[in-house]
Amino acid sequence: MLKHLLVIGGLVSLALCQESRNLTFTLAAKGLPAKDDISKIDPLVRVYQTTDGSDLEKFGASETILDTDDPEWVEVFWFLWKKGSNQKWKFEIRDADILDKDDALGGAEINVDEYVAGGENMTLNLSPQGTLMVQKTTPIRFQLKAESLPKKDKPPQIFAAFTSDQGESDPYVKCYYRRGIGGEDKKFATTSTIDNVVDAAWDEIIEFGNYQKGTGMYLRFKVKDADSTSKDDDVGYALMEVDPFVEANVPKTLKVQNDNGEENGATLTVTPIKY
Repeated sequence: MLKHLLVIGGLVSLALCQESRNLTFTLAAKGLPAKDDISKIDPLVRVYQTTDGSDLEKFGASETILDTDDPEWVEVFWFLWKKGSNQKWKFEIRDADILDKDDALGGAEINVDEYVAGGENMTLNLSPQGTLMVQKTTPIRFQLKAESLPKKDKPPQIFAAFTSDQGESDPYVKCYYRRGIGGEDKKFATTSTIDNVVDAAWDEIIEFGNYQKGTGMYLRFKVKDADSTSKDDDVGYALMEVDPFVEANVPKTLKVQNDNGEENGATLTVTPIKY
């Protein structure tokens, strides 16, 4: 009998453990109230949580987006959901003002259990005007490797015999995402700089927390050559559709192109990394 009770107790404990998990989501708003017909607003959002009636606790905030009534914030919010614990989120949207107190633009509240039961995508009406979209994301991770980078820092011929530096680049990569092949780029990561190489393998693991399957997302990688004495040079860029990359779950090698669309001989390999 005791053995059976222990087994049942273990199963109950396992079930309870399975009732909590991390949620990741992004926020976007539409139709926020403008001050007048001419002025644009600079919206930001703050996110609070409460559990079973406890005091509100802020667990996230966005950066300010300038001059828009329809912001799509880049920040990814992480939250540990515990089913049945009466968790709620409260969203507070404000218009940033560098000279005065930020103006309130609207707010909304949501029960987290209801959000999860609804598929983790929900549109909320804001008071007094506008809507707020709470959208589930599925974070992915990857590493980058570049090969055959063009030599951007080649020294003058008169100095070539007196230096070991033969023009290798000092590359780093800016990572952007967009919705649709011609969508607006939004930066989410930048790698470190590797000095004096034509082939570069970055050790850091890059996380793309904004991934939403089936929304036509692309990643755009902009390879730059760091320069301490002048403006950083553009080495080239590469574009990758995200859904096929995630589904295949194998490294993807992209051809690097110049701004005019011509390939420059370099490649960039994107390697998926498991959580």
